[in-house]
Amino acid sequence: MAVPAAVPMQGLTPLDYMLAVLRNEEASASARMEAAKNAAPYVHTRLASAELKGAGLERVTDALSALIERVQAEGGGVGGLLKR
Repeated sequence: MAVPAAVPMQGLTPLDYMLAVLRNEEASASARMEAAKNAAPYVHTRLASAELKGAGLERVTDALSALIERVQAEGGGVGGLLKR
């Protein structure tokens, strides 16, 4: 039986398994730490990634607002921007 087919049948995902090891007080500290490190990316978003996504969206929003203002100042049509 292939591993991908076995996972849904057992109802246990790799993340479920890692969290079970992490919560198992009888497991060694090193095994629990390894499970925590491997599970963390699935549970917690990287702060830097979240901040960059927000900052990128803010820059796009600002640029779009500036473009809209420019279009409105030059007569309200996109054609005026294309002639430049």
